[in-house]
Amino acid sequence: MKHIIFAFFAIAVSCAVALQTSAQDKVQVSPGNTFMTGGLRYEVNPDGYTVNVFFTDYFGNDNYAQLSGEVSIPEWVSYRGFSYMVTSINNRAFYKNTRITRVHIPNTVTKIGDEAFAYCSAITEMTIPNTVTELGDLAFDRCSSL
Repeated sequence: MKHIIFAFFAIAVSCAVALQTSAQDKVQVSPGNTFMTGGLRYEVNPDGYTVNVFFTDYFGNDNYAQLSGEVSIPEWVSYRGFSYMVTSINNRAFYKNTRITRVHIPNTVTKIGDEAFAYCSAITEMTIPNTVTELGDLAFDRCSSL
C-alpha cells in the first residue's frame, strides 16, 4: 500500500512540475510590444491576437538588411506558445532594403503602411492579395524594378 501511495505521489509531483514548466514557457506578448521570429519582427496589435510586420530600426536604416531574395510573410506566427494572425505591414517595415527581390503577402493582410517598401529597388515581383484594402502613402515609392 505504501508503494502505491508513494508512486501516486511521485506521479502527481511530476505532473505538477511539467504543468508549471509549460505554463512558464507559454507567455503572451502584451499589445504594443514586439518579438522576433522567422527573421521578421512583429508588433502585437491592441487586440492582443493579431500582429503587424514591424520595422527593425526606428530611423529606417538597414531594415531587414540581412534579408535577400524572396520574402514570404506568413499568415500566422507562433511565439512562446501563442499564435498570432499577421494582418498588416507597418510603416517603413522594409524601407530601403535593396536585397529583397520578391515578396509574397498572405490573404490575412489588410493594410500596407506608409513607405513600407519605399526604396526597395531590387523588388521585381510582389504578390498583393485583394484583402489589402488600405495602402499607405508612398508604400512602393522608388521601387524602380517593379
